[in-house]
Amino acid sequence: MQLPKIISYLVVITMLLALGPYILLDAKSLFFHYAMVYVYLLLIAIAWNYLYTLTGMVSLGLQLYFGVAAYATALFINLTSNVAIAVAASFLISTLLSLAVSLLLIRLRGLSFTIGSWMFAEGTLLIMLNVPSMGGSQGYGVPLIQIPVKELYAASLSAIVFILLATYILSNGKLGFGARGVKYSEQLAGTLGLNVPLYKVMVLTICHLIAALAGILYMLYVKYTDPYTAFSIMWSIEAIIISVIGGINTLLGPFVGGAVYLVIHEYVRFLYAELNILITGAIMVFFGVAYKEGIMGFVNKMVFQRIVQPVKRQDKPV
Repeated sequence: MQLPKIISYLVVITMLLALGPYILLDAKSLFFHYAMVYVYLLLIAIAWNYLYTLTGMVSLGLQLYFGVAAYATALFINLTSNVAIAVAASFLISTLLSLAVSLLLIRLRGLSFTIGSWMFAEGTLLIMLNVPSMGGSQGYGVPLIQIPVKELYAASLSAIVFILLATYILSNGKLGFGARGVKYSEQLAGTLGLNVPLYKVMVLTICHLIAALAGILYMLYVKYTDPYTAFSIMWSIEAIIISVIGGINTLLGPFVGGAVYLVIHEYVRFLYAELNILITGAIMVFFGVAYKEGIMGFVNKMVFQRIVQPVKRQDKPV
């Protein structure tokens, strides 16, 4: 599938902007830290937005794959001292876990699916709290390995561009059209011969692997985590918030929403630590009420009304 020129331009612009921290900032600076935080928040948001766009399913369980991938990465690094093997093993474990859980979740609908996805993550959190070999409640990490942060950031950018292109191609290919058909009417899609369970499992697995990549990058950067952090529901909630701000069902929504959310969250936390949650919540409600389609949805609407429609009117014969 040939990509539209606008998508190619956006990819180039995204890369140029993202390379700014790599070129201009010191790896130990606070703003470079924010750039790394933005990377794994962006990945989580892309995963949630991709799942909702194609299937309409609302997941609160992305932290399951984030946490499992983070722990698996640390475990295999400690066992092999090889980052490449650890990353490959983490992806394999995440894939097998996603297939197993997805086969159970696709039986659920609506709110039942949402709660079910969260319960799997909560159950895993309780299990990890009681596994002494993985640190239990004290957490687990990779203190003996040094990973160049700037190289990790550059690799993360390459992964994000690949995911951006892959999700665009998949969303506009056979998988995307089939999944949207299942989204709007499962019964009709099944009648037309679509394999409904297969489409759901495939989209869920892609979504979960993107979340797993976020967990891998988190562990390679922070080098430590604990069950309450790795399997926190806040990962899924932040993904939803970022998608709502940027624009659900839009390709670039997570990119814009992630940047806006990170700036608002850190600014408010720095100035009003005691009222952080209250103020941040009020800002999110404002975006949800005033801009229901998100920033990118609003921009697309304005562009269509002010540029596309006037051009169409001029083209009409008098």
